[in-house]
Formats: sequence, C-alpha cells, structure tokens
Amino acid sequence: MAKSYLSSLERSLQSNPSIDPVQKIADVLGVSLETLIVEHQPITDEPLDPEWLKLAQEAMNSGISKPKGLH
Repeated sequence: MAKSYLSSLERSLQSNPSIDPVQKIADVLGVSLETLIVEHQPITDEPLDPEWLKLAQEAMNSGISKPKGLH
C-alpha cells in the first residue's frame, strides 16, 4: 500500500476506501476487519449484522472492489 494512500486515509481525504485496503490495515495491526469498521460507528451494545459481515467478506474474497476514483 502506498504511503500517500495511507496518509490520505489518516487525513480523511479518502473517506470511503474499499474493503481490501481496510483488511490489509487490520491484518498489519493484528485486529479484525470488524474492529476497524465498528470503530467509527456509534457505540451500541448490538453487534454488527452477521449477514452484512458475511456479505462484505464474500465480496472481498471474490475480488470485488470499488473502482478507483470513486468516493
């Protein structure tokens, strides 16, 4: 992952990254993808919808990603 891309994520210039870079960051940090996704959500006692998590994981595993340049 390019340093410039990571920097744009840190500075919120890239506001909607595809799941693949987020998974790579989670792997490097040693946390789950869910941890990074939930971090910016309102704190609730309810876990993320398991069906949504399964759909996101299936999309990532199948190679689906957002076209470059879309926010």
